[in-house]
Amino acid sequence: MDYRGRLRAVRKGCRRFGVDACLLTTPSNIFYLTGIRDVEGYLLVSRRAAVLYLSGLYLNQALAAQRADAPVSITRYEEGSFCRQMRSLGRVGFIGADISWDSASRWKKRCRCVGIPDFLRELRSVKDAGEQRVLVRAHAAAVRVLRQARRLLSPGMTERELAGEIQRLISRVPGAKEAFPTIVASGPHAAFPHHTAGSRRIREEEPVIVDLGVAIAGYASDLTRTFFAGKTPARYARMRAALMEVHRECRLMAAPGMRARELHRRAVKILARHRLDAFFVHGLGHGVGIDVHELPSISASSADILRKGMVFTIEPGVYLPGVGGMRHEEMVFL
Repeated sequence: MDYRGRLRAVRKGCRRFGVDACLLTTPSNIFYLTGIRDVEGYLLVSRRAAVLYLSGLYLNQALAAQRADAPVSITRYEEGSFCRQMRSLGRVGFIGADISWDSASRWKKRCRCVGIPDFLRELRSVKDAGEQRVLVRAHAAAVRVLRQARRLLSPGMTERELAGEIQRLISRVPGAKEAFPTIVASGPHAAFPHHTAGSRRIREEEPVIVDLGVAIAGYASDLTRTFFAGKTPARYARMRAALMEVHRECRLMAAPGMRARELHRRAVKILARHRLDAFFVHGLGHGVGIDVHELPSISASSADILRKGMVFTIEPGVYLPGVGGMRHEEMVFL
């Protein structure tokens, strides 16, 4: 991972938005710029230095994980000295979503803090070779877990039981953890895109949507399949054929330089041919990386442009209220 290059990009962003330093606080942004995972603190990037301020709760953990190839100093957070340092730097830009309103209000009284656009989201949307290698591993692990989960599926088990088995399977992957709580939605629950697995028992010949992610080395995968305990009813076989047509056409169409919303529009047109467009209720996909949902947004209103190095999902779904549904999600490496 090119941490020096990433910090240079942050400094370039500072110049672009007319600030002398940038303050970042989300754990995913801190990890992206330092290689240090799962810590909460304040990363202050100025023209000359990058300093990570942490409470004693995370200090030793961060020092143990500090990377030689990431030029970042680590120190204990103390509000008075922290604010004096920010004041000495001049105008400090913070990304609004990164800072709580309480903190922003408190610091503005003591420092020259200003909000700036979240340019890191765009920076993180294009994955370098190292990131792509990790994402390929996370994707392969998720594919294996889905295959194992399909073999475990049987009528009579509850959604929660299947989700628990999937959690166990992920825990057995070396260095892996769940990227997000696994979705298991059976029967009429399959009409809910983000259903929480519950006590409902799975029945034969009804859809079971399984949406899972495996996180490895700080990067997440995100895949969805729709299984059946027993035979696939003809209605759902036709639905599956339509979803796979969306996948084939959109994956062939995806190319650097195109508008992400064009993929979504193509998906809607395909589903309309099958009279299913009215039951497609969400965007076609999203970027995947350190966070499960990143840029680009592949939706009707998206202004994002696809670029080489982006990794995103294509996940057409059809949801029939009171009946069931089906979704198929795969990752695309552009």
